[in-house]
Amino acid sequence: MEKSGKMGKLNSMKSTRWGVAILFAVTSCLQAQIILPVTYRGYVQSSGNSSGGGVTKNFVANHPGSITPTISWFGFDLSGQTATSIVSAKLYLYNPSSGITGNGTYTLWDVSSASKNLLNTTGFSGQTSVYADLGGGTSYGSRSFTTADNGNYMIFDLNASGLADLQTSWGSGFFHIGGAATGNSAFANSNTVLQNQTYLEIVPEPSTFSLLVLGLGGIAAIRRRKDI
Repeated sequence: MEKSGKMGKLNSMKSTRWGVAILFAVTSCLQAQIILPVTYRGYVQSSGNSSGGGVTKNFVANHPGSITPTISWFGFDLSGQTATSIVSAKLYLYNPSSGITGNGTYTLWDVSSASKNLLNTTGFSGQTSVYADLGGGTSYGSRSFTTADNGNYMIFDLNASGLADLQTSWGSGFFHIGGAATGNSAFANSNTVLQNQTYLEIVPEPSTFSLLVLGLGGIAAIRRRKDI
């Protein structure tokens, strides 16, 4: 009787460990994230001048009342991505230790096709329409900032409009985001920020295989419980 009790406990422990292992594996599969470092980034002055984009370009965004108003932008090459449905996405922007000098709001905006064709070049001048485009149109989300954000990441959840445009661009070309600030400078001296400190974190829809594994794992766990 004692031996039977010990065997039951042993089987129960094995079943628990087995179930936890399956749950961990499936959860990891379901929550897999795609990290996309920025391909190009930069800023455009209110005069319509830009020194072009690059992976380590300054993406300073000065408020409209500053001496030289600027709007930042970010471009992500999605042409090599395989087909998937996107559930959510976040934009991570690392802010240097002295980047913010006051309070304000930083808003993400969509970018027109005409502006996209210019932004990825080595530079341009007098394109005031690009400056206006980067700071208006359809918003992808926003958040407030203070000096407490210095030395930290500013994280933006893309809203429904941002996710829709990201999905449209997925696997077919570039996805661009404009960034405009109100208040004081949102980002300064940001050419010191590395490429992998400016990125998109994307959560795709769970694959059919992952859901199948989850279902089979649940069935197997139930059967194993019955056998004990």
